[in-house]
Amino acid sequence: LYLPKENQPNWKVRAETQNRPKVREFELDPITGSLVREDHFADKTTLDKAIHIGIAAHEGQLFGVANQLLGLFTALSLIGICVSAIVMWWRRRPEGSLGVPAPKVAEFRVTAPMWAAIVLLGVLLPVMGLSLVILWIFGLAARRFAEPAGT
Repeated sequence: LYLPKENQPNWKVRAETQNRPKVREFELDPITGSLVREDHFADKTTLDKAIHIGIAAHEGQLFGVANQLLGLFTALSLIGICVSAIVMWWRRRPEGSLGVPAPKVAEFRVTAPMWAAIVLLGVLLPVMGLSLVILWIFGLAARRFAEPAGT
């Protein structure tokens, strides 16, 4: 419930719920109490609806328990990937050493579809894109200023 203000002369009532499509907002005349404006999820723009649905899905509120289980599965999968990476490295490392630096792999080329995927993900996930640019610059600097191995 929002009280009337100088720039907002009507009482405003907003139903806050985790289920974004069920959020409602009403404005009431302060003198008569009659309904002045009613705002539903269906009245919002397509972009606003998409943002609200995305937030609800991200918070695990869109499909209830199924959405929360999907989030739990995603988190456990990420933990599993991290643990399995350590286990795979431990099993494959040379006995008695860390296993770095690894022997040079045959020349690896990034193909056009891979570049397209990298750029697309970098644009859709800006923090990842910025990280990739920083790593690329760091790699260029390391190659330029580092001494060749074995000298």
